[in-house]
Amino acid sequence: MTTDNVVNNLADHVAVRHVVDRYTDALNWRDWDILESLFTNDAVWVVTNPTGEIQEKREGRQGIAAGIQGLVEGSGDGDVVQMNHATVVHVNGERATARSTMESMYFLPDGAGMQLFAMYDDTLVREQDGEWRFERREWRTKAMLGTAVGQSSQANA
Repeated sequence: MTTDNVVNNLADHVAVRHVVDRYTDALNWRDWDILESLFTNDAVWVVTNPTGEIQEKREGRQGIAAGIQGLVEGSGDGDVVQMNHATVVHVNGERATARSTMESMYFLPDGAGMQLFAMYDDTLVREQDGEWRFERREWRTKAMLGTAVGQSSQANA
């Protein structure tokens, strides 16, 4: 891929990257209304394991936001912070794709910590209001590392 797509669609590249970043920001601040607004009405959100097996699937912007909220807030008294890295965008008219590497840190009440690595594979569309939104967001877990009591173990989520 050359940089021509970026140069010829610079504003759209920035706008799509903004959606990706707003998702992470909304998740970290627990702003479920903003998170919901980033998806189309008929969007699909999928979580897969390293072999591609679907572990979680949500449909529709409200179902997606409620599902993510349940996963984040239902994880107990701990906290999670998500960070996006290396986002690559390709714009094709009113559609775009984005891929990102994601890192999450889980801080558990007992002092233990977990670090998760995953990949996002996104399809976005520009809707009639001019806003870019996720039509499909797929997360593929790569690895989970435990940092409790000085240990580091790798497990597939």
